[in-house]
Amino acid sequence: MHVEKKKPMTAAERQRSSRAKRKLELFESCHPLQLSMLLSAEATRALELLGYEMRMTQKGIIEDLLIRAVKNRK
Repeated sequence: MHVEKKKPMTAAERQRSSRAKRKLELFESCHPLQLSMLLSAEATRALELLGYEMRMTQKGIIEDLLIRAVKNRK
């Protein structure tokens, strides 16, 4: 069985990966109130309305949107 070796990451790729991990950690540690403060008033209101319709929290909606965005990039 042949196993392909992973190509070493370039400095730019390591930096992007590191930033993405930090952003994910920040997002996962956010309280919903803190999350609202990071978003614009319009975005927060839109998420509240969407959350009311879907019976989801703002954080749940954002997580779902991020997962879909990542899947669509692949």
